[in-house]
Amino acid sequence: MEGITDELKDSYDVVIVGSGPAGAGAAKALTGSGLKTAIIEKAPLPRDKMCSGILLPRALKFISDDYGVLPEKVFCQPKEVFAHRMYMSRESNYIEVPWDSFFDKDMPKVGFNTYRSEVDLWLCKRSDASLVDKCLFIDYTTDSDDIIVEVKHSGNYRKIKTKYLVGADGTRSRVRRSVSPEFEKALSWIPAYEEWYKGDSDLEPGFQYIFFETDGYAFLFHKDGEIQVCYIAYQGKSCKKYLSKFRDFLIEKHNLRIDKTTMTRGIMRSNMLALKKYLFGKDNVLIAGEASGIMEAIDPALASGKAAGQSVLKSLETGKSALECYMNNELLLFEKENAEKTVERIRSDLGFFWYDKV
Repeated sequence: MEGITDELKDSYDVVIVGSGPAGAGAAKALTGSGLKTAIIEKAPLPRDKMCSGILLPRALKFISDDYGVLPEKVFCQPKEVFAHRMYMSRESNYIEVPWDSFFDKDMPKVGFNTYRSEVDLWLCKRSDASLVDKCLFIDYTTDSDDIIVEVKHSGNYRKIKTKYLVGADGTRSRVRRSVSPEFEKALSWIPAYEEWYKGDSDLEPGFQYIFFETDGYAFLFHKDGEIQVCYIAYQGKSCKKYLSKFRDFLIEKHNLRIDKTTMTRGIMRSNMLALKKYLFGKDNVLIAGEASGIMEAIDPALASGKAAGQSVLKSLETGKSALECYMNNELLLFEKENAEKTVERIRSDLGFFWYDKV
């Protein structure tokens, strides 16, 4: 287990960009191989991410099998999350959807409520990769022998050499953009905006709430006495504007009381999965997790990262490119198929998938 280091070496066997579950999955798969591996992360660690932080049953089983027992410090209250509660309109009652309707019967029956800053760092530290923070990926080039990675580390521009590069850097992936600028230009983007409140409401903690609105949809979670509300607006709509309207609805209908707004932030998401539009890499550069177009959730990120790490090892064993190995990796193929089946199931049940209206 390596800790966070300021030392960035001149060369590695594998460089992984991004310290989320996909990056951790790749690093864990390489652990014990003897390969000199670095995870580089643009933010100071531990870093937070705009996410519910709810580990669903499949993610919990994956972590238990591959990483061991999560430490108590990663959890927040309420620790257990029991189901989705979906409101199909403002006037409807909720529909409760338990986790075992989505997952195999041998999975855990509840999800766990966590802080991503703690979970992601713990996962990365379960590998033997060096963990270098404040290191921004800029671009890469290749020569006859190596991949040359340009980074900005603690304010200084550097070039480091590697044999393999794994982009696990999220929906706005810089590695993906470097692999194919043309692919990047064709993507559509969906804004998401969230606010955190100190306060209370009549919505029971221990559930993941989803509200389907005319202009978008909203998620609501509880964490350590705070209420987290995220709004994703449909095409041409303003997230901030409609979250403000949704907040008024929560005050009126669900007795939301806001003592203090503790955080506001936003991100952009892509519609890659909705269109079955993937980019998994090029030659010995692989793309994993949300960056590739796989379902944006912790378990497929862990799995596709693991597949990327396995594919690096297979490449070294066979002499084939890492991408050829990756595209034939059973775990990656399963994740891709499972994600597409999940999208079609949601379309069948609800009449649409989240990003069909963008």
